[in-house]
Amino acid sequence: MYALFKSVYLYSLCLLVGSAFFLVALAGPAVDRALSTENAQKFLSTVYPRFFWFSYITGFLSLLSLYTITKGSVDVPCAILLFILLAINIINIFNGFYLAPKLWLEEVEYYRTGSKVYSDRLALVRRLSGGLSAVSLILGLMAIGITSGFLGI
Repeated sequence: MYALFKSVYLYSLCLLVGSAFFLVALAGPAVDRALSTENAQKFLSTVYPRFFWFSYITGFLSLLSLYTITKGSVDVPCAILLFILLAINIINIFNGFYLAPKLWLEEVEYYRTGSKVYSDRLALVRRLSGGLSAVSLILGLMAIGITSGFLGI
């Protein structure tokens, strides 16, 4: 059973960090350069909800499987990993359930009115959401580094 939960933990953590890396470092900048603003908005508003649901599932699986691997005995590296995974999940939940809908509402108002106020708000919310995704990515990379020492991989 230990091997199963260890595999679930490793796969879910790698999928969580890999998908965040793909969106933050590769897809986001490429979409901004290759597509017009309107098409980029359509693409990102289609991809990001799916990414958030994927990150909720993989984040929960990695948190649950890590806790099961440790069998409730939490030492310092495990406590740090649990804290990092909890922080990643909280950031993703905040980003997906609060910032992303706010971003889409600001986008609708901007396209409806064309006002500079909504354009500025849209840019601010987009930078905040991207910054939180980058923090989540950095925390995920830290979790992978700690995991390699903790599980002896």
